[in-house]
Amino acid sequence: LFTSALGAKLLKRRLNDDLGFTDIKENDSPVTGLDIFASTKLEQYLPTLIDCPVLSEENVDQVDLQSTVSEKNRWLIDPIDGTKGILRDQSSPLEKSGWGVSVALLQGSEPVLGIISVPRLHRTYCSIKGLGSWCFDEERQLFMREPYSIGDPVERELIAGLPSSFNDEQLKLSRTLYDSLGVLEKNRISISSVAKYHFLLNEEVDFVGAWRSISPWDIAAAIIIVREAGGEFLNLETRAPITIPPGTEFTRIRGYLAHRGGITVGDLSFLPNRDDGAAQ
Repeated sequence: LFTSALGAKLLKRRLNDDLGFTDIKENDSPVTGLDIFASTKLEQYLPTLIDCPVLSEENVDQVDLQSTVSEKNRWLIDPIDGTKGILRDQSSPLEKSGWGVSVALLQGSEPVLGIISVPRLHRTYCSIKGLGSWCFDEERQLFMREPYSIGDPVERELIAGLPSSFNDEQLKLSRTLYDSLGVLEKNRISISSVAKYHFLLNEEVDFVGAWRSISPWDIAAAIIIVREAGGEFLNLETRAPITIPPGTEFTRIRGYLAHRGGITVGDLSFLPNRDDGAAQ
């Protein structure tokens, strides 16, 4: 409920053009006052639930990861996943502005709690290991009656939700990936940021992801939400389910794929692996 309320407050401020400030970080990504506001609120609140380090996109320069390696529990958050999207007109399609708030609790290498707020959809998705994945309807202030189940076959052509931007090499490999999965070009749609998982959980798409660099804080919450709903979340670089070992929370992953359960991914040997030195 805290994350849901925070997402609603961020949306209200954005609709009032109250960004606080806008700047460009050293990695050329944007940051706004809303990012810092959300990060500060979460860094203050989360330790009151479970007192352990809070690792955030916005405090990456202040965290000594060596000091957290021995920590069994860590919060890993993205205060605003999709800052470029929140800077755009909020009436724009979700392919351009599907931003949200992402919160995960890690134990060892695995997320055990995940929360994703998608303010423009007035939905918050949450999961606790072993208890399934659920949706909180912010407009009605109600949780859904039954947990998600995305393991059953769908009687239609396969559909994929892809990130909204690629470089040339990423685009080439992602096209080959979806060719191998049997997803027709016409059924590959762009959906930005965490809004992709809304479409996957509601079985409007069958795959989410691509050969495209991403940070663990972007997907940590989505990993457990997808898995508890009956799906899987793969590291395309290793061809194995994604894990986030202590000390790797800020190490980028070169390719990721979330999908409904019951889907066979098949041979991915055409993709680069960790030892080939391919560029991100």
